[in-house]
Amino acid sequence: MIYLFIGDIMELIDGKIIQKKFLKELKKEVDLFGHFREIAVISTGDNLLEGAYFKAIQSMAQKMGFPIRKMHFDYISENKLLLLIDQLNADCNVSGILVMHPLIDGINEIKVRERICPKKDIEGLNYYYGFKNTYPELYLPCTALGIIMILEELHISLIGKNIIILNRSPRIGLPLLNYFLKQNVDVTICHRYTDNKTLLKNADIVISALGKPNHIDSRILKKDSIIIDAGMCVVDKKIVGDIKFHQESLAKYYLSPTNGVGSLTTMALANNIYISYYLNQEDKDYPLF
Repeated sequence: MIYLFIGDIMELIDGKIIQKKFLKELKKEVDLFGHFREIAVISTGDNLLEGAYFKAIQSMAQKMGFPIRKMHFDYISENKLLLLIDQLNADCNVSGILVMHPLIDGINEIKVRERICPKKDIEGLNYYYGFKNTYPELYLPCTALGIIMILEELHISLIGKNIIILNRSPRIGLPLLNYFLKQNVDVTICHRYTDNKTLLKNADIVISALGKPNHIDSRILKKDSIIIDAGMCVVDKKIVGDIKFHQESLAKYYLSPTNGVGSLTTMALANNIYISYYLNQEDKDYPLF
């Protein structure tokens, strides 16, 4: 959820509303094509967060008319998974490949990411997994892109803002760092071992994705700050974020990991799937961000 404070009144805004608005506009473009190639979704093992994410992907794909080819393996060897990706890369009926995270033990995620054809890497992770000299930046990773889209939707001016990102991963921290630097914003990357209390107190925008439940008390953050909680972990079979939110917090906006960031991640994925349709047609130009 996004909590918007107006004076002493807290207005609750559901992130799904923003997702719905974006998907409605995108659907108009999608309907012009009539038919989309498949999106291959590969998952391994048994992870609660992964299952919730796939349900969200499936719901979005049904609304948009994107065909999904789901492939789940309780166990698969690394070699067989790499061969499967090779087959999907060569399949002209597949325009995008998504490998769910985390993978089961014994599989090297970097090898898997490196194997996906850049034009079909709808998660946008090839570029940020250390292959900048090999792969172009065709997509932005979905969670990072979702966060950027929400800031734009809320008309948040970044000029002069001090941004703290508590994450250094290729999925969130690194792409956001690159994006904000291009906007000439002061941005600091932290991680779970950083002594960040002073930094947080002075931050205009806090983006947290540590995966440490209730790690930050929202009351320590400055007045009118913007809090985006993208941290997700399971506690007693419930999804919990990094930030312990209190109603007496003086923050202006609060975006939670469930109805907030989660909704916007699937919205960003829809955007990347749409781009993949163009990227995998040699006779068409393609739009980029």
